[in-house]
This record gives sequence, C-alpha cells and structure tokens, in this order.
Amino acid sequence: MARRRAILALSLLAALAATAAVAQPADQGAYQALNNLTGHITRVWRAPCDTEHGRLSHIDIRFTLSLNGRVSDGPTWTNRSGDPDEIKAADAAIAAVNQGQPYGDLPDGLYNVPISITFDAETACSGRDPRTPHL
Repeated sequence: MARRRAILALSLLAALAATAAVAQPADQGAYQALNNLTGHITRVWRAPCDTEHGRLSHIDIRFTLSLNGRVSDGPTWTNRSGDPDEIKAADAAIAAVNQGQPYGDLPDGLYNVPISITFDAETACSGRDPRTPHL
C-alpha cells in the first residue's frame, strides 16, 4: 500500500507541476498536503485487479476542489478509452475521488485549481491475487 501511495503521490505532484505550478519544490507543506490527499484517496480506491483482458490500466483523473473541500469540477477521466478493463478502473477511480470527500487541511493554493492523479492499477495490483478482495 505504501508503494501504491508513493506512485500516486509522484503522479499527483508531476501533474500539479505541469498543470498549475501550484507546489514549488521548496514548499514542503504543499508536498505533505498532496501526499496526505493522495493517501486519503488511495485508501478509498479499489483497484480492479481481475481484468477481463489481462491488462491493468493507468487512469488519469482530473478534479477541482472548492474551499469547502468538496469536488466542484469533475472528477473527469482524461485519458478515456473504450477498453472494458479501463472503464472498470476509471469507474473505481472516480468513485474513490467522490467517496473521499470532503478534503480538508490543504494549502489555499490547492483549492480551485485542477488536480490530476494517475491511478496505476498495475502497481496497485502487483503481487496481489486478483481473486482476493481489496480490504
């Protein structure tokens, strides 16, 4: 789980740097807040490891948080495809973002800006028996 959280955190940090330059490398508070946000969403996400076609997906989800910590825009699947396995993974990722609300204790610069997270099912499912439910 720590490895999955680290992958999500790195993806989130890279996306934020590319999207809005919200978190500067010297801003440890923003990095910690992003790590906490990613960890919160990770605990809710149920990566679908029992894929129909044997492919595990990388799903990019974008959303914006309002000042009250609720999603005000999105979540939106930005690298959409028609693949049934990816649809299943995207549905789970969108559900995780919605179910994790409200998101609090974030620096002001993380509200009202797009946040993108890559949900990496391959990493999340590595070493896990796909028939075993995720707890």
